[in-house]
Amino acid sequence: MTLSFKQFATQFLGRKLRVTVRDAASAAGFVHPPISLRAVISSAAPYVPAHSAIDASNNTDPGQGGGPPIVVFSWLDPANSPASGSTPPNQLRQATWWNLTVKEAGGEIGGPVINETVPFRNETAGVVKFTYTSYQLDGQYIFQVTAFNDYGSASTAETVWITVPGRIPTIKVTDAGGPNADFTITGSGFTPGGNVKILAWASGNGGWGTIETIAATQDGVISTFTSCKSICSQAGGGQLQFTVTDLETNTSATGTGNCP
Repeated sequence: MTLSFKQFATQFLGRKLRVTVRDAASAAGFVHPPISLRAVISSAAPYVPAHSAIDASNNTDPGQGGGPPIVVFSWLDPANSPASGSTPPNQLRQATWWNLTVKEAGGEIGGPVINETVPFRNETAGVVKFTYTSYQLDGQYIFQVTAFNDYGSASTAETVWITVPGRIPTIKVTDAGGPNADFTITGSGFTPGGNVKILAWASGNGGWGTIETIAATQDGVISTFTSCKSICSQAGGGQLQFTVTDLETNTSATGTGNCP
């Protein structure tokens, strides 16, 4: 980063030359020595981008006859949005451009899926938007935004799920036979790599159930072995119901069985 004291003093602080470093530091809120000139000027750097969001409602598969997949990334520049907090923002700290990177989570080899420079013209009333239309995104990603201006930069990153709209999970429940009420549950259509909750419920004696959480494969598939001996015993027999929920999309599939 190239720092210009003249630019900082005249454009950011609104001072007229000649202005001393001590005067500029005081105006920027630095009152206790030692004072770093770099730290003083960097106080004009942009705020950390806030309130990021992803709209994947049109993240469709182009192979299904639709148009290109559309995923809209958005975030807030606190310098231009009063809604970003109770303290009035300092508009002089607004970002002049951003860098957006999106990469697969989990340490996969390879560069970012998205690595784009986003210009200031993409901001409206403090909200910055970038529309991605190249490939369908599906899975867990690290979404990072770095804001820049003449005085420095500020960055934020978070891990997010980007899913395909309309995905419907399905399951199959297979009775393994025998006295232990063992069942195999297989399914597909879940969020790749996402968490899946399995509720097994025996209806007798007011109902008894167990819950476990597993992870889907990177193909959105699950396969697990579940013993219902305990809840069948507590319920005194009866029908079993299995509810399998994709915790990333809150969609469920159900199946049934019977206690021995």
